[in-house]
Amino acid sequence: MIMYDTYGFYNFAMSQHAHPRMLPEILAGSAEFREIPRRSSDDAELGALFKKLKQSDMMAKPKYNHPSIAKANLLLHAHFLREKLSPTLQGDLNLMLKKAIQLVDGMLEISVMKSWLQTTLNLMEMQQFLTQGLWFKDPPFLQLPHLTEAEVKHIVTGKNAVRSMHQYIAMKPEERKGLSGLSEEDRQEVTTVLDMMPHMELQISIGVDDEEFIAEGDIMTVTVKLTRKNVKEGDTCDLVYAPRFPYPKMERWYCIVGDVKMNHLHAFSKMTSQERVVEQRLQLQAPPKAGTYQLDIFVKSDSYVGMDLRAVAKFNVAPASTLPVFQPHPEDLELDNEPTLFEQVMNAADSSDSEEEDEDLEQEQEEAEKETEENKKDK
Repeated sequence: MIMYDTYGFYNFAMSQHAHPRMLPEILAGSAEFREIPRRSSDDAELGALFKKLKQSDMMAKPKYNHPSIAKANLLLHAHFLREKLSPTLQGDLNLMLKKAIQLVDGMLEISVMKSWLQTTLNLMEMQQFLTQGLWFKDPPFLQLPHLTEAEVKHIVTGKNAVRSMHQYIAMKPEERKGLSGLSEEDRQEVTTVLDMMPHMELQISIGVDDEEFIAEGDIMTVTVKLTRKNVKEGDTCDLVYAPRFPYPKMERWYCIVGDVKMNHLHAFSKMTSQERVVEQRLQLQAPPKAGTYQLDIFVKSDSYVGMDLRAVAKFNVAPASTLPVFQPHPEDLELDNEPTLFEQVMNAADSSDSEEEDEDLEQEQEEAEKETEENKKDK
């Protein structure tokens, strides 16, 4: 559970254009981090860390002058930048990381509720950085074991330079650049990790349930189908490879439908299944005017950096006037004309009341006639 005070701070501090550098301090303001102790013995180490981060320009200028927020913010950046900490501060950081993913989920709730596309995407990437101990300018290859910036430079430059994690994963082991300086054992570990990382295939369809085309104002369904090509049928994927995250973690994927130009989020869904094939349906309303439109669709990991998928889906919206006129079946019309059970009961009650009224009237008439006859006899 996320504390009420935490939600209140997130709602106050977040914005629709929150840059990745701004988000750690907002996370650091979580009320849950107040239990992290503040010790005078940590001041020297934290001061040196602040000075180093300030010089590197990898941390935004702090906005909140509160001791708990300042400490949590420094520890988060130490994690992102892989700075070595004393055992005491590392223990504090581990306590924070235990709650951090769930707390970012809370930040996501607010961002999604307000339909902020870019902030939502940035928050998902912060979950990746928390899991892998990387920061937003780091190449994703650094999440692989034994690779330093020297190996990564070899991978991304020169002949047959690799441009993405997807490309590197798809290569045969003997084709992969940057591993020649590693021992055979280390190269094998890199191969093992690449084999267990998600090899994803994305399929997308847009339409209206039980209809041949999309009309103005229809409720559209965007179907996102993910296939883990490296997971056998009936099996599930491995736990996330995250040696810098101190707790076991399972894969989660987010589906986002939005409009990048308008920075607007239309639909959002979370995929937690670990199976080979995962399918998600997201619904949104079609535009009110006929024409050709497009949606920006993102499928983002909460665990791995550089493994996200993106697609642009175009679709046509037909004028509502072109919709076929609905012709009800004759039997349906007959059923519509038949009284409902409630109407039958009420009609029966009305009929019963009428019969009772008729009987009462007849009895009154008989009594009146009898009284008239008796009066005649008396005369």
